[in-house]
Amino acid sequence: MGVRGTPPDAEVVALVLAGDTEAFGVVIRRYEAGLLRFATRMLGSRDAAADAVAESFVRAYRHLASCREPARLRTWLYRIVTNRCKSHLVRRSVADVPLDDGSAAEGAGGSRMSTIDPRIHQVLDGELAADAVPSELRRAVVQLAAAAGLLAAPPASPAASLESRVMAEIRRPVPSRAHRLMRWLVTPRAIILRVRPAWSVAFAVVVAALTLFTADDGGPELAEHEGIAQFVGQFPEAQSVHVVGTFNDWRPGSIALEDHDHDGVWRATVVLPAGTYEYMFVVDGERWVPDHLAERLVADNFGRENSVVIVRPVRR
Repeated sequence: MGVRGTPPDAEVVALVLAGDTEAFGVVIRRYEAGLLRFATRMLGSRDAAADAVAESFVRAYRHLASCREPARLRTWLYRIVTNRCKSHLVRRSVADVPLDDGSAAEGAGGSRMSTIDPRIHQVLDGELAADAVPSELRRAVVQLAAAAGLLAAPPASPAASLESRVMAEIRRPVPSRAHRLMRWLVTPRAIILRVRPAWSVAFAVVVAALTLFTADDGGPELAEHEGIAQFVGQFPEAQSVHVVGTFNDWRPGSIALEDHDHDGVWRATVVLPAGTYEYMFVVDGERWVPDHLAERLVADNFGRENSVVIVRPVRR
């Protein structure tokens, strides 16, 4: 919806998709303040919030064509910022918790993830009247408003505005193929192990033999702080299933599950750095579904639940 004569969100999205990069500045100016307040409350730091919001705007620009309902651009942006904040929190919790302490990691990952009632965010953003929430939430509203006011104080030294940071990034020329290839080769990434059904038993035997009997010179090995995550979901009618989470910045399409036996059970085995991660399944590119067989579930800020997996380093 337009504000003070500015075009509505759907119109701005159409302009950007038609090649008008500068029109994205309208989106930034329209939602920057609210997203910064939201991210500051999630992360407890205005600097970290500014980084998360800037990253979210860049990601939104690059994936704007996947916004299915441009008229609901605001909701889509808040979802992206929420996921970026979760990624920041997971990285922070993994750094703070010993990797060999599974229960402690699980507690740290879960306790930081999403403890603020979404109605509090709505009150603080002026979308809901304070008297519309239960009395036990009003005290939290007052405390968070005071904290957000302190965190929102302007920095002592001048700095580039968030809009200028984002626009500089999206105006940057697309890297050449050679540059993208080199960056792909040097960037750590999740590895999906795909196994043909006819060889699955043999593969399992070989893996077990390598694990139990080989010395240092036998086959590929995981790094010291890496582990294996196995994702399994039963979706009999699905045409495609992907897993997204804090380990891949909630990016759909990057890690696919496969149903080799056509029995409706989709699987993927992924090598990840040891730590605690939130994730969901994306079915047929549209339906986001938690894994109810996961080690635990945690609520997000949109009334849904994310699954949690703890990846432990492989013992040698």
